[in-house]
Amino acid sequence: MLLFRSEEHVNRWCRVRGLPRSPLVSLEQLWELAVAWYTNRLTPAARRPMGVEIQEIFDRLSLTDPFWQLP
Repeated sequence: MLLFRSEEHVNRWCRVRGLPRSPLVSLEQLWELAVAWYTNRLTPAARRPMGVEIQEIFDRLSLTDPFWQLP
């Protein structure tokens, strides 16, 4: 994971390295993703989200780029 100060900075970083730009995630989205993913981490019933749950989390956080679509 890389943190950038702006989309312009991301574009320049990718261009200099000859890499395609991947979808961007805001810090707010990243925080909400972590909360959703690890919400029950410290409980005896802790488990990672699975299948449809994962896609629902992505959709709820507006992570809708094809990168975030599960096969």
